[in-house]
Amino acid sequence: MIPALHLGSVRTDARYPGAMRKNPRRGLKAILELIRHSPEHSSLHHFLHDHHDAILAALGGRRVGWKGACAAFAKAGLTDRTGKPATPVTARQTWLRVRRHVAKERAWEAKARLEALPQVAHLPPPAPKLAPAQRGASADG
Repeated sequence: MIPALHLGSVRTDARYPGAMRKNPRRGLKAILELIRHSPEHSSLHHFLHDHHDAILAALGGRRVGWKGACAAFAKAGLTDRTGKPATPVTARQTWLRVRRHVAKERAWEAKARLEALPQVAHLPPPAPKLAPAQRGASADG
């Protein structure tokens, strides 16, 4: 028997093929959010990812003061993967991991946008034009 997965008011279950017909957008949004915020990452990771651009803008090229940031993270209830408050070392490592993830996501999105553009046929390069003195010159010289 396959257990049911409850996502808000939408019940999805392999036994109910039309389970998402009630409100498919709501169910899909909940599923995508569940996938995006997987338990594989910490609440701190999700927060840093969700606010990546705002954090960079606020930093303005400066370094993060991780000790003070960790105090703010703890006050907000953000933790590492084990549920403990983040230390400056784990917070910095998490931020670097988030930066790599965001860079990969943006590269993938750019590639997808590029591939979605209409394809242009590649034409051979034009033949080089010879100067007037070279046109009349023969191979004998």
